[in-house]
Amino acid sequence: MNTTKTKSYFSSRWAKIVVLMALLVCSLPSSANDGRDPRNIKYVYGLYIFWHDTPTWDAASHYTVTYKDTTYNTYSGDIFIPYHNNNYLIDEIGDCAFKDCEGLTTIDMGFLNKVLRIDSCSFQNCTSLDSVTMSYCLNYVGDRAFHNCTNLRAITFSSSSLTSYPSNITHVGDGAFQNCYRLPSLYLPNLRYIGSNAFENCWAFTSFSIPGNVTSVGEAAFKGCHNLDTVYIQGCDNLPLGKNAFAECESLKAIICTSLIPPVVDQDLGLTPEQKATVKVIVPKMALEAYRQAPYWKDMAGLTTRTYDFEAMNSGKPMYFNIISDDEVCITYKDTTYNSYEGNYTMSDVDFFEMREVTWRCMGIPEKVTYNNKTYRVTAIGENAFRNCTKIDKIKWSSKPIKVIGSNAFKGCSNLKYVDLPGVLETIGKHAFEDCASLHYIEIPESVKSIEEYAFQNCSSLKWMYLFSALTIEKGAFHNANLKGHKFSEGVAIFCAITTPPIIADSTAFDESHYSNSVVCVLHSFENVFRADDNWNRFARYSHLIYDFQENYTYYRIDNDEEVSIVTNAYVYMNDWDIPSTVDFLGRSYTVRNIEDNGLKNLVGNNITMPNTIKRIGAKAFANSFINSITIGDSVEVIGVGAFNESEMRNIYIPKSVNSIGDYAFINTQNLEFITVEEGNPVYDSRENCNALIHSATNRLIAGAGGCRVIPSSVTSIADSAFYGNLRLTEITIPNSINRIANGAFVGCANLSKIMFSDSLKSIGGLAFFANISLTTVEIPNSVESIESGAFGLCSSLQNITLGSRLKFIGTGAFATLTLMQNSVDSVICLATTPPVMESPNCFEGAYGQATLLVPQASLELYKNDPNWSQFYKIVAIESSGIDEIPVDDGAPRERYNLQGQPVGDDYRGIVIENGRKILKP
Repeated sequence: MNTTKTKSYFSSRWAKIVVLMALLVCSLPSSANDGRDPRNIKYVYGLYIFWHDTPTWDAASHYTVTYKDTTYNTYSGDIFIPYHNNNYLIDEIGDCAFKDCEGLTTIDMGFLNKVLRIDSCSFQNCTSLDSVTMSYCLNYVGDRAFHNCTNLRAITFSSSSLTSYPSNITHVGDGAFQNCYRLPSLYLPNLRYIGSNAFENCWAFTSFSIPGNVTSVGEAAFKGCHNLDTVYIQGCDNLPLGKNAFAECESLKAIICTSLIPPVVDQDLGLTPEQKATVKVIVPKMALEAYRQAPYWKDMAGLTTRTYDFEAMNSGKPMYFNIISDDEVCITYKDTTYNSYEGNYTMSDVDFFEMREVTWRCMGIPEKVTYNNKTYRVTAIGENAFRNCTKIDKIKWSSKPIKVIGSNAFKGCSNLKYVDLPGVLETIGKHAFEDCASLHYIEIPESVKSIEEYAFQNCSSLKWMYLFSALTIEKGAFHNANLKGHKFSEGVAIFCAITTPPIIADSTAFDESHYSNSVVCVLHSFENVFRADDNWNRFARYSHLIYDFQENYTYYRIDNDEEVSIVTNAYVYMNDWDIPSTVDFLGRSYTVRNIEDNGLKNLVGNNITMPNTIKRIGAKAFANSFINSITIGDSVEVIGVGAFNESEMRNIYIPKSVNSIGDYAFINTQNLEFITVEEGNPVYDSRENCNALIHSATNRLIAGAGGCRVIPSSVTSIADSAFYGNLRLTEITIPNSINRIANGAFVGCANLSKIMFSDSLKSIGGLAFFANISLTTVEIPNSVESIESGAFGLCSSLQNITLGSRLKFIGTGAFATLTLMQNSVDSVICLATTPPVMESPNCFEGAYGQATLLVPQASLELYKNDPNWSQFYKIVAIESSGIDEIPVDDGAPRERYNLQGQPVGDDYRGIVIENGRKILKP
């Protein structure tokens, strides 16, 4: 034996062993040097933790759970990872922290916890570990983290002890759950990475969903999952699938892949030849050809397609879509059992047809959806999409981009009552709404080009519809539809708001009963156009709308080849609006000549200017309008009855062209303060700047404004309701030229507090001063012979009433107030020696119990014995009340006050206090 050679051999071998031992020692952690700094390890909360400086959360210090020493097996029983206090925030489970803890049974890191990571081997070989509650914040599970946790049966994700949430885990490392035999299927919707052998031998898995953000599935990731039945691969185009990813998965029956681009298989998925022949691979319809040509997938005998390309969540529920272009999708169904949907939200609203509040099950149609990081517009309802979906009452669109409703799209939706069709819709397909037995009405927008065969067949509750398009209506489109009209449509069944009749392609589009009984309503001037059409002429009953076309929310009626009238306004707020003098329709220009009855009723605006083309303002044309001012055009000749009834304008200017003003044209214009008639008007005037409209020939005051304080002495009569409801009027003087105040002349003038009656006045009409709540004193002159019903009714502030000596008749409720209203009447003085006739017992209803009735001494017993006047609780003679007759004027200065202590002049009539004495001034 060569000694030198032998020594060299052993020396060399020993050197290698020493090196290997050194490397082995360095690779094993130790209590002295295992990757942790012993000076930082603390024992708190029953855990060993050490500080790390990852600034993940806003807390003073961040800590990692660790083990005691390299014997591991540090913990046992039930472990709770606490939330941080002011000193410690545990946000990581470190490498090997619970490794080999055979006595560990549960781990709870869920309640308000901030654990972000579970590092490598953290729970490896915890063979008694039964359940884990993971932090909602957890996003990383390291290699072999739960390797060989053979009894682990439950993993939940939580942000509190009571509420579970989907996992936020994005990374599952190599072998992370390998040999977790009892662990059931996990739902990891935010997953992005699946390591090699990550779920190997998870025997309890029956299904697994690989979400759309996953970038890689490692080798043998699901190997040995013996009960795995279905794998979902969601939208991961070109997803790398590792070698033997599904090896030894004997129960695998289906791989459902929503990816439009086939996943890339690394050599082989590990399926047996039998499985390649039987496992179904279900792919998007539009991607089927790509799978037929892709490596590995083309060898799968069960390669087939499904009814949809992908699904997306819509208000928390799945909705199914097919891609129809580079940026468009249509809604489809899940499978051929149909009935894929129910209302995805509810709303309470009034059912227009039943006039009661109901809870609708609404189906919300989204405007856009995102799939595989790409956004698509939802532009169509596909064939059969909502077929037989009986749990939908109403269709609501987020916006209205839908262009096509496909064949059978809503067929059999027997509870569908309301569909607001999109404004860009072009086609309603065959049988689209067939058997929608609860659908009451339908509005077909202007964009629609065709209603295809049997689209609304058997819609037995469909009572009326609107047509805004000259579309084509195909065979049987409305077969067995009701079309008898509804009480809200005044019996009309079909509204055709178009100038050209729709094309009825086949006479069976409507039933014979429709042709004979259903009322067709058309535009005002186009009935003859419809009747001239061979098919529309079959309808026996027609009516017409009030308008022919609209522009800028204003509707016009064609009167002749050159002129139109405004008939209504759909947009109530017009701000400063110049009513147009001309409008264009179908290539022709028309002059705006009239504002028809109710034409601009309820209009809201600031200043409205009328063009000089207008000749007529119809009845109630501006009624109930809230307008600051209106300029009436110089060509207006007629102002209709109640034209400005209850409008809010403050001033009105009547041009000299006006020759006819209807009754009550300005009734209840509460804020009207100024009325001016242009000089030179041959019929009307506003003489002496009186702020009143006067008919010149008859000297009759037709309407008064708040600025009318003194009625001109040349006025001989006041029209009924002339000042009705004017809140600007505070006082009024009636001239001697007027002997009667008309019915309702000053009704509702709530701020009228002073009335100076003429000495020639003979009668006061019914309701003349009704509800003038600011009146405190009424002194009826001796000339008045009758006061009619309700003349001063509801004048709730009245304190003193003086009735003249010639009064003969008082109508029902002339001075009555509501019996529930506190009445302040203090005294009623009646100077008539013969008690005036009361039409009914309630002439002074509300005053009988508290007011004192003062009558002439000689007539005292007559009043007390009168069945109506005797209702006054206190009746006294004027002389016995301490009131003296007016003394002869001796020229001495006199101070006179009414009973409220206010100074009055010589013209005051009634009871006054003069030089300390009560006297009566008749």
